Amino acid sequence: MTTSAFAELGLSPALVSALTAKGFTKPTPIQAAVIPRLLSNQGDIFGQAQTGTGKTAAFALPLIERIVPNGKPQAIVLAPTRELALQVCKEIESLRGNKKLIIAPVYGGQGMREQLRALKGPVDIVVGTPGRIIDHLDRRTLDLSRTRFLVLDEADEMLNMGFSEDVEKILIQTPPNRQLLLFSATLPKSLERMVQRYAKDPFYIRMKAELHTESLTEQWYVDIKEPEKVQVLTKLIDAATDFYGVIFCRTKMEVDSVNMALHKAGYASAGIHGDFKQSERERILQQFRKRNIMILVATDVAARGLDVKELTHVVNFSLPNTPETYVHRVGRTGRAGQKGTAITLVSRRDFRNLQFIQRIVKADIRRMDVPSIKVIRRIQLEKMQSQVLAQVNDCHEGHIHLAKHLLAQADPIQIVAALVKQQFGDRALLALDS
Repeated sequence: MTTSAFAELGLSPALVSALTAKGFTKPTPIQAAVIPRLLSNQGDIFGQAQTGTGKTAAFALPLIERIVPNGKPQAIVLAPTRELALQVCKEIESLRGNKKLIIAPVYGGQGMREQLRALKGPVDIVVGTPGRIIDHLDRRTLDLSRTRFLVLDEADEMLNMGFSEDVEKILIQTPPNRQLLLFSATLPKSLERMVQRYAKDPFYIRMKAELHTESLTEQWYVDIKEPEKVQVLTKLIDAATDFYGVIFCRTKMEVDSVNMALHKAGYASAGIHGDFKQSERERILQQFRKRNIMILVATDVAARGLDVKELTHVVNFSLPNTPETYVHRVGRTGRAGQKGTAITLVSRRDFRNLQFIQRIVKADIRRMDVPSIKVIRRIQLEKMQSQVLAQVNDCHEGHIHLAKHLLAQADPIQIVAALVKQQFGDRALLALDS
């Protein structure tokens, strides 16, 4: 396609210019299939495509084109998590160009007063989680009677998280002539039943899954016994010359257990899952982005919306159930031209599933031995030496003056030893005991 490819889909020159300014000139396959149909108002749409294929822009661009602001919500976008809802909001904002559309995020954990104020004013698009949308419908602070578009983004995840009743309640309160747009990576039976019940002669758009992992990410697996998982995890962290990463767990309970074990071992970690209040989740994510926390232990859903390009590691503490989830996890590292490492802990019962994932994603996942104590000590010593020597050229005159004063008080080696003890504690003893 040429640089006018988006214009060929039917988008206006103003929106094409906005896309060009953002560096977008070539639609993804899901965008090329959905945008013309949605622009021409050809009924309900079910779009099936994996995460990261441009699904948000596929529905956002036609909505931006078709909505004429009148002060009332004309489009409702449902997302399974708060992070994803905020991510969708930001993307619509970034795509709208100069068009004056008001997009309101509505999700649990955010102050209700702030949301009430936003919904009282003119709003064109509401993006929210099912539970909080229901809260506003019950309070009669959100009116869906003039809704022209209802979008279910990551619909399969919403149903997996138990939002089926909430979604159906919202569907019932929208006008019968509204356009229903469902976007999902998979089509489980529960979602298929919902499509058949609420969609009017839906047009199915299925994109062939072309799963692949980032070429800059080295992928490894480690054979483990279940009781030794945490012990192996700490050895992998200690053996890394630099570790700034996400540990993926399957359940909330597992997140809490792993994070507690890391805390007890002295690591700068934090856990995050769906039971955390929104304010607490945002605080933890902010600390992680600032590197005050170097290890984030998370479920897949809680990690959605996390956009950190400098991650060095991703560790699958539990093997994901699907190849799509594996690709999504591994894609968190090896980004923006930087190398990354993905490590999966695999017990005997998981090995067949790992082989299946490897075959589907066509990835080179190699076996890694658990690092020995001797190797870990050597790496830890090198890390401490590097940290100290990195400060040599960053000393100011005041530091040098204090150093001279200290050197006049005691033996130089004893002074350095005291500073090493203060900085590294028992880690220095462990590293040197080799």
